[in-house]
Amino acid sequence: MSAEDRRSVGELLLDSELAARDVLMDADEVDGAAMLRTWGEVVESAGDLWDSLPRPHMSTEDADYSLMAQLQAMNGHLMRAARGRQWPGEGDPDERLLRIAENLTRASDLLTRRRDSPAMSPEVRADLGAARARLVHTLYIGAHGVHVTLDREVRNMQARRAAVRFPERSPGPDYPNQLEFQAVSRTRDRIAAFEQLAGSYVSRTYPHALEGEHKPPPQADRLRQALATWDVQAHRGLSRSPSAENIFLAAQTQMMIAQGGQVLLRAAGQAGRIDADLYATRVGPAMDNAHAAWSNLSRSWSHLMPPHALVSADRSLVEAANEVRAAYRDVAYDRTRPADAIEIADRVDLSATAQTVQQSISSSVDVAHVIGHATHAPDVRAPARLLNVRAQQLQAERGETVDTPSGGWVTAGEHVNNAPAVLPDLVREELQARTDEVAASTSVAMGAASSLETRTSSPTGTTLSGRSHQDRTVAPAAGSHSFGPQPHH
Repeated sequence: MSAEDRRSVGELLLDSELAARDVLMDADEVDGAAMLRTWGEVVESAGDLWDSLPRPHMSTEDADYSLMAQLQAMNGHLMRAARGRQWPGEGDPDERLLRIAENLTRASDLLTRRRDSPAMSPEVRADLGAARARLVHTLYIGAHGVHVTLDREVRNMQARRAAVRFPERSPGPDYPNQLEFQAVSRTRDRIAAFEQLAGSYVSRTYPHALEGEHKPPPQADRLRQALATWDVQAHRGLSRSPSAENIFLAAQTQMMIAQGGQVLLRAAGQAGRIDADLYATRVGPAMDNAHAAWSNLSRSWSHLMPPHALVSADRSLVEAANEVRAAYRDVAYDRTRPADAIEIADRVDLSATAQTVQQSISSSVDVAHVIGHATHAPDVRAPARLLNVRAQQLQAERGETVDTPSGGWVTAGEHVNNAPAVLPDLVREELQARTDEVAASTSVAMGAASSLETRTSSPTGTTLSGRSHQDRTVAPAAGSHSFGPQPHH
């Protein structure tokens, strides 16, 4: 495998691993049926990738090599048993699990196209061990997320069944029948067995198998190019197709860009590439406010989004967002944790990177205005029931100052079918207010960042790097453990 292949496969595996963590974080709120419908694809994709990796020849590694065949056999029977049942039935997939399956398929396709490197050098062998460890770890935490979700559904079913205590009382429409209850509870137990088997491999390999993982230096200008491409796609996508899903993705991605910018500028300050005091007293607080504003806007849109919403987003927009996330991770992430300032300074020219962040802050101001314009587009729609619930919440927050429209927030037909409905004025006003806050806060951040001057060397004339400052301790960069669209609630 070339260095380029290793970088691409590694990024896809890391993205899948972090997406599985998102699944676990959201396990208490997502739909178990949607998760099970998609889980089979995840395991099949993982098996294809496992088979695409060059097979080890050492007997100690061969002992664990049959694990994936066991996991696939368990998954295959589980999926066959689920077909034709009332539960999980037909329906939408789970967005995050679908993203994992797509990433693993892309990694497998990449390796299949490059089968001309059979040599098992120590570097390649270390990468393969890390790849297998990450892959099974993804299945392990993903299975745990599915198990938690199904266990919650079993307990909810038990509670609803226990609530019907009188024979003469007719059960409500959400009363689970015995066959559905058995299907969910049996599936939960089988997923738990899958989780335990994957966990046995994880306990032997993770995270120490990542210690030998080869991480090539980031590509020159990758972050700058990714941000520029995102800016173009955000303008095009929101102008051409101002859908709720595209606006939601744009808000999530801009939130991630603001967060990543904070990490990189903080590192630049610690490395002496920008004025650390100016960052701490002016730029940092302004970026904190901008990040909070983007987070609030993303959260407001998330109230209107079903779990699988981003499946319907513009693919060019999704790909551009994924590249931005990968570019930030390439610079500011180290295997299983965020990189610190020393590590970041070792990878990139922080003076040039600080200028790239400044440009992204300026671009974000206009993206905020584009989102505001898209919010008023008459074709922007969201599921009727979510719109109705959100409008009622906003009405309750504002009290008597808001009256319910004579025809309701959505029509009766839209509510019954949960059809896409036009945003009620009350909801649209709240979204516009959040967008105005973003535009104002990003403008302030742009002004603050414009005062930063980058330096080609630190004030002392030395270079901050892991090689020349082995004993120097720098606080880890603040921020989330994953750069990317955050799980919505």
